Parts: sequence; structure tokens; C-alpha cells
Amino acid sequence: MKPRVQVLIVDDRPISRNGLRALLGTLPDITIVGEAADGREAVRLVEELEPDVVLMDVCMPVLDGLAATRIIKKRWPAVKVVVLTMYALPEHDVMAAGADAFLIKGCPSRELFGAIQCAGGSERNLTASSGRTQSDVPSAKGIDYRQNRLLTAALTS
Repeated sequence: MKPRVQVLIVDDRPISRNGLRALLGTLPDITIVGEAADGREAVRLVEELEPDVVLMDVCMPVLDGLAATRIIKKRWPAVKVVVLTMYALPEHDVMAAGADAFLIKGCPSRELFGAIQCAGGSERNLTASSGRTQSDVPSAKGIDYRQNRLLTAALTS
């Protein structure tokens, strides 16, 4: 049996965390290992839970997502961070913080699935209950981040 990609969801909005949990729960090769409401809690949970991928919001109280990403990547460089935000930030700033991928909330779910798959180092066939196949899920390298910045709708509107 193939190992599942273990994901930590970090977002200050409970509705966003719930929506992401529901969406990612449709994938058989992903396990949500925890949730955090701010960057400080995210850093603590990365140490405790040892996820493969952190799905990180940017604008949060206590410690923002970019600062948390810097800490996580410095302490645990093998942990992959996929930044998922509703703000059109300069891609350079996000990647300079150490993020492995950058998406705008509201992007097509196949792009989110592809970024997690790529960040998780998975060659698995991630499929949703809707019947998506591996060929429908682009790798993170194929994602057009500039185009995604135009998408500003929240994932869970």
C-alpha cells in the first residue's frame, strides 16, 4: 500500500479550514493530520505531527503565514509548504519565504490537488470522488501563478 500524503491545514478562518478539509477529504491519498488557526500554532504542530505538506494561509493573527513558512523551512526543510491565499502577493515574496508552491484561493481544485501532490513528492494517482485521474491533475510546475493571481474568490464562499 502506498503511503498517504499527510497535510496540515493552516488558516485563521474556520470556514476555510472546514472547506479545505472537505475538499481534500475527497482524495484517497491525502490524510489531514491537523489544523492550525495561526502561524505560531502551525510551527508547533509541524514539530508535533511531522506532516509532509503544510497548506498555509498568509494573513493570520499572532504569526503570519510567510513568517511561519520561514521558520518551518529553516527547522524542517523536508516539509513542503503550499501557500494558499486570497491576496495577490508578489510571487517572489512568497517563494523567498521558502514556499514550495503558491496558489490563490478560488483556483481550480485540480491545481490545488496537483500542488499538494507535487509538494508531497507523490507519484501517486490522486483522484477525487468526481473521477479525476492523474492526467487531469497538473504538476505544480505547470501551474500559471500569474494567471491564478487574478482569481480572488475564496475557496469556501
